[in-house]
Amino acid sequence: MNMADAIRAIDAAVVGPCVFVTGVGSHQQWAARLLTLDYPKRMLISSCGHGTMGSGLPMAIGVALTRDDPVVLINGDGSMCMDSMHLITAKEHNLNIKVFVLDNSCGGIVKQFEDLKGYKHIATEWPSPDFAMIAAAQGLGVGRTIGQT
Repeated sequence: MNMADAIRAIDAAVVGPCVFVTGVGSHQQWAARLLTLDYPKRMLISSCGHGTMGSGLPMAIGVALTRDDPVVLINGDGSMCMDSMHLITAKEHNLNIKVFVLDNSCGGIVKQFEDLKGYKHIATEWPSPDFAMIAAAQGLGVGRTIGQT
């Protein structure tokens, strides 16, 4: 499954009012283009490329602390590796956050620029951990896999 198909699948899976939040990476551009948004029922919060990798879950927590609508985080695997400690905060406050991790086993947007410039992939490709196991180990509910990106 490619990134666009993954975002379309997330959009179809999420029904009703919500606030979408994205982490930093190529998925944030795809989300902005492809999510069905209908302000104020369905809206998007994103750094628009000005945030840092790992900012997605902290932003989602901030939104969830101030709103009753469900919060849907679309995060990359690299960002989720940085964000996993924040799952504890979401659990402690019983926040209504659904997390979708788009796992392409690399720092996608950095790797994309490496490819464009002909650079070697140094520290931008990695095996991803089992995110479902990390969430389960922290006592969080685990959903299903939509597909691979």
